[in-house]
Amino acid sequence: MIRTVADLLSGILRDELPKLDNVPVKHAPTIGDMYEGLSSEILNRALPDGLGLRVVSGFARDGRGCLSGQLDCMVVRGEGEKLPYTDSYVWHVKDIIAVIEVKKNLHSAELRDAFAQLKTVSAIEHSYYQSEDEELDDPDRSMAPSARTFSEMTGRIVRDVEGPAALPYEEEAIYHALLLEQVSAIRVILGMHGFKSERAFRSSMVDYLEQNIGKKGFGPTDFPQLIISGSYSLVKANGRPFMAPLVNGWWPFYFSTPENPLRLLLEFGRDWMKCMDLVVNCGEKILRWRWEGPY
Repeated sequence: MIRTVADLLSGILRDELPKLDNVPVKHAPTIGDMYEGLSSEILNRALPDGLGLRVVSGFARDGRGCLSGQLDCMVVRGEGEKLPYTDSYVWHVKDIIAVIEVKKNLHSAELRDAFAQLKTVSAIEHSYYQSEDEELDDPDRSMAPSARTFSEMTGRIVRDVEGPAALPYEEEAIYHALLLEQVSAIRVILGMHGFKSERAFRSSMVDYLEQNIGKKGFGPTDFPQLIISGSYSLVKANGRPFMAPLVNGWWPFYFSTPENPLRLLLEFGRDWMKCMDLVVNCGEKILRWRWEGPY
């Protein structure tokens, strides 16, 4: 019996995925198109009516000439530019709600490839949202969700009756990371099949990180919010919607789970809609910020 949207989407995936797996075609681009098409169908089914959202493929841009790599699926609002004689679009990063990189199988090699592809989006976002462009002024953007998450994580407030609170360097970095997370697109790696165990999935990510310790592009804000490998997921605890308190001053910002991946994806979307409601109803404003710290 279907009780939730997650059940419905899981049923579609359960029924349609074997059809794709059994297609005799060996042409890699065609295989990729099939799995991306199934992902787009699932996303379209999940989108609520009346919000003006749609699913497209193409590229993210920042308005200053920078483009991301080619992206399998983007959940977008507003208007984009359709590339001539293709079904691909170029969309401004400020109007991209989610980006999904799709893989038939997600193991170590595919994990690294997809991670690198989504970093082209986060690089554009970080540059855009921390720039001095006048177009960044947004009188309807509230920093209340990030401030609340920071307080829940640390037990400290970022603002009192006298103004901004003085925070230690490390906590200031975390707070600004949360601000960036709030406005960034939801970045997802969706592997239809993958690791046979949650432990193997975690180990592969740890190995990848150990090879890149200290390198630019591997801070918490560069990580996808959700990585799905078959039945297992790696999830970011950034307060949007999942959160973990600091442990001895450390931020455990990633965790693994065998929870239904589509339910997790829906939770990220629901949190975005909740934040949009807060933006409409909260009077506290934020225009822009700059941060040159490690995150």
